[in-house]
Amino acid sequence: MQFFKIDPEQSEKAQAAAAANGVELPEVMKRQLANQFHMLMIVKGFAALADHFGPEVWPVANQAMYDLGHQIGPELYAMLGVSTDDARGLTRSVDVINACLDIVGEEVVFTEAEVVRREHSCLMSSTLKALDGHHYCGMYQMTFRGALHAVTPGGKGGCNNLSCTRSRGDAYCELKVWTNKDETKIPAGRP
Repeated sequence: MQFFKIDPEQSEKAQAAAAANGVELPEVMKRQLANQFHMLMIVKGFAALADHFGPEVWPVANQAMYDLGHQIGPELYAMLGVSTDDARGLTRSVDVINACLDIVGEEVVFTEAEVVRREHSCLMSSTLKALDGHHYCGMYQMTFRGALHAVTPGGKGGCNNLSCTRSRGDAYCELKVWTNKDETKIPAGRP
């Protein structure tokens, strides 16, 4: 199955149909609205499941996100055409997500085996904090972990659990990526 579809012709058709109905939005506004709408759907949807079924929802959600990453990782990295042999290559998918979500940060550690990023600006972090929705960031991280395990030799590429995030009230989100650790445990609790 192909997970990612890029179709400029379809986009042009959709834009023409929207314009015919009097809807013309700048690209940045479309992207930001779509991102925030999807974030709200995920945060509210999983919170409702946890309220209804209890905390046992979180291990299932973590595993589902990990499995998703494992499935889409090879396609994503092939599409990006980057090396998966070093930590910087592995963080290229983070660069893509950050560009799509308008997240801004910096690399504070950079070696062949490890990259540490601190993300200082995110449009969604204040909303996530207000909704107690930090699990959204954690689910992204589980997806990323699954992708890293799928594309690195022996599945030794990995990433930290996000304990420092703007959505929890911290000054930045800290993401660590490495190439040489054997870390496969999926967190059992809320991401």
